[in-house]
Amino acid sequence: MSISFKPGLRGKSIVWLTLLLVISLVSTGYISYQQAKRVAEEKVMELELSKLSLLKHAIEGALDERRNILMSLRDVPPVQAILRARKHHGIDPQSEDTVATWNERLNTIFAAFLTNHAQYLQIRYIDAAGDEMVRVDSDGHGSIKVVGGQDLQHKADSHYVSETLKLRMGESYVSDVELNREHGVIQYPNVPVLRLATPVYDDTGKAAALIIINIATERMFSEVRSESNGIKRYIANSDGHFIKHPDADKTFGWERGFDLRIGDTEPDLAELVKHHDAYIRFHRADRELDGFQKVFFSPVDPSRYWLLTVHIPETVVFEDTNAALNMMLLYGFAIGLILLLAVVWFVSGKIVGPIVRLAAAAGKLQAGDLSVRVDASAVSDELVTLFQAINAFAENQQRATGELERKVAEQTKNLSAVIDHIVDGIITISERGTIKSFNPAAHRIFGYTDAEVIGQNVKILMPEPYHSEHDGYLHHHMMTGDKKVIGIGREVTGMRKDGSTFPMELAVSAVAVDGRRHFVGITRDITERKQAEEAMRKMAHYDHLTDLPNRALLHDRLTHALATAKRHGSSLALLFIDLDGFKAVNDTLGHEAGDRLLQQVAERLQACVREADTVSRLGGDEFAVILSDIGDADAVAKKADLMITSVSAVYSQIDAQCTVGCSIGIALYPADGETSKALLASADVAMYAVKNDGKNHYRFYQPGDG
Repeated sequence: MSISFKPGLRGKSIVWLTLLLVISLVSTGYISYQQAKRVAEEKVMELELSKLSLLKHAIEGALDERRNILMSLRDVPPVQAILRARKHHGIDPQSEDTVATWNERLNTIFAAFLTNHAQYLQIRYIDAAGDEMVRVDSDGHGSIKVVGGQDLQHKADSHYVSETLKLRMGESYVSDVELNREHGVIQYPNVPVLRLATPVYDDTGKAAALIIINIATERMFSEVRSESNGIKRYIANSDGHFIKHPDADKTFGWERGFDLRIGDTEPDLAELVKHHDAYIRFHRADRELDGFQKVFFSPVDPSRYWLLTVHIPETVVFEDTNAALNMMLLYGFAIGLILLLAVVWFVSGKIVGPIVRLAAAAGKLQAGDLSVRVDASAVSDELVTLFQAINAFAENQQRATGELERKVAEQTKNLSAVIDHIVDGIITISERGTIKSFNPAAHRIFGYTDAEVIGQNVKILMPEPYHSEHDGYLHHHMMTGDKKVIGIGREVTGMRKDGSTFPMELAVSAVAVDGRRHFVGITRDITERKQAEEAMRKMAHYDHLTDLPNRALLHDRLTHALATAKRHGSSLALLFIDLDGFKAVNDTLGHEAGDRLLQQVAERLQACVREADTVSRLGGDEFAVILSDIGDADAVAKKADLMITSVSAVYSQIDAQCTVGCSIGIALYPADGETSKALLASADVAMYAVKNDGKNHYRFYQPGDG
């Protein structure tokens, strides 16, 4: 007799319903877990890449600030005075002070600067032969040393000397970060330094010297640091050598006798560096988030950069996320166990309907609808527990997801707060050139609101011809990867909402989000800086009282006029003018009247010449005039007569009896000299001959004069 077992409806229901519930819960839990983890990974990577970008711009801003300080040190008066004195046997022809006097003044300026800027370790003034002329050292703790005499060094063999002297006026040399050396020996304890240098041009337009500053990089790189929770940050140069690393023994290997590069420790990351300027990824093999951002620091060599690198352990990145997800899994397991027990006891007709509703709810959960709830009051017995468990699972998962989203939103809010309060305009655009975001600083700079600019093409911020050319440039970049602005800071012209244009600094970085390229532009309105530079230029080349070119600008224009005359075979006249009787005006009417007289003399002289000619005030009551392409001596004489007549007329606006005369010495090119120095000397001699011959007339230079 054989016994066969055929399960009834109860058994079949238990088997099939159990199988259905297990599959649904496992699938829903697994998919939800993977979705939540993927969202967390993407948000964290986006946030860390933004942090690297902000750190990059902070370093670039610090470097720009130090470059501006270097240019200010270059423009202090003793720098040019020392060059003039060295060219004139140790005496400055303008002030009649010695080289030693000017050196002492420059030492004082350098020492005062180092006293107030602890991160600056050394300032030097080096001539074109590589010899240190002025040098002041600081230990970074307030001890300042002025170096002189035999302690000054010869630096002609130093790379930074030869490279700086090749630069044009206003350009700067930025060295690699190196260990500080004294007399060729590495300083201990080690001090990483950065050298910034700029050429100094003399009045002939020749690079005659250079100013160089040594800066300790500790403050500039202070935000690049590792943390006790396992986060590692370090910096490598464009050769792959470490210049800051949590393991100090790995830094500056090329200077300390070993060759350790990023390619030796992280070959896969080094390969990515060859193809990307910024990159972030989750490295599953090492169970960490790592990435990098290049900082292109050299304005004359775009191939040089510092590599900011970050490594964040998975446990740190997903610490809060994993806790929430593990709790969800625990609840899911508990709920599944409860449901399985309930199915074993309930196989009656009432179970079919609730199971259908339960499956529908599970399907919604699987689809990502965490708001789904089932009505526990519509069932009885253990099905109530099952329905309540489903609701608890959904609530816990919704709560965990909400907490994760809250933390991501909080991090995003913090980042947004930084972006909203930064002084620079930050604009993001899509790969099609469409504006995606516009921070408050950008509103102030360009005058647009979000409603007016979001979704518009970024070329509305550009004047012609950039407006018409931008779409073509962006298309060319997307097709070829060629860069004109991306990754390279430069000065461009921006256009406000009202159509006005202004100078601005622009730095553009490319980032990849969800596999698509986006661009982040950082803008700064530099109108005030340009105005200040123009004001400083005018102060250096124009007389403050008469607004005429001063002696320095006269020399420059005379040099150019001589070159033009020589090239075209034309003539040129230089007139030295000295006022007769000016001291009497000062003594009788006062210095204010004297100043007004000088201003009116300047106006009268300008009225006597053509726009192409130059009228200059040399100082005191002395003036000079360059007459270009003037013709013969008779034409020059007529001009001189006209000037004497004009200057000698009564200055009734000052006083009814206010008059002065003028003595004019004239030198002709090429008859009286073929160089600016020769013409200046000849005109000066001729002018003094007039003074000795009765004043208030003119005289052409004669070989016997003087």
